[in-house]
Amino acid sequence: TLVLTLMLGTPLINTSCGAASADRYTQEILRISGGLVFPDSDHDPGPGWLVGGALGLALNRTVLISLNYDHVDLDVPAYRAAGQTVNPVTVQVELGMPYKHRTTPRFGVGAGVYLRTREFNPPRVPFGIETERIRSRSYLPFGMNFGGGVSIPLWKRTVVDVDARYHQTMGSSETIVMGTVTAGLTYALR
Repeated sequence: TLVLTLMLGTPLINTSCGAASADRYTQEILRISGGLVFPDSDHDPGPGWLVGGALGLALNRTVLISLNYDHVDLDVPAYRAAGQTVNPVTVQVELGMPYKHRTTPRFGVGAGVYLRTREFNPPRVPFGIETERIRSRSYLPFGMNFGGGVSIPLWKRTVVDVDARYHQTMGSSETIVMGTVTAGLTYALR
């Protein structure tokens, strides 16, 4: 409901802000990032890595809404486990836009669907016959994240971002809880 409220309220925010409507401030961004994942030790032991990207639209000089996709690879040592990945597709709302300022702190929240994939090595077959990995996919109906970071101007329309976020999925018997620390680049398209 938060995401739906923000999406429906976007035109109201954009037209009710005097500064935003006066200069017709719109700015699209492209963001790429990568970093480390620290899963909850009770559920998914071991660090992992992530890579992701986002497309966003600034509603005014301090609010950004973006569509994010991340590929999170969890390093999960378990019996016959070959790997586990989580691919969150989320809508993010972020406060703090660095393009007209100096180094800027940011705070963001997001929600969306998390796709989980697990791969298992099949049992060993005699005589060296190779078999394919067994792959299991499941959708976790809802996940959310929140966190903060700092944006540091690099060039005229490019900033370096450093972020830390907390992620949690809900509505399933298998909950994922993880923290991420990322670094990346954000480029202002206009």
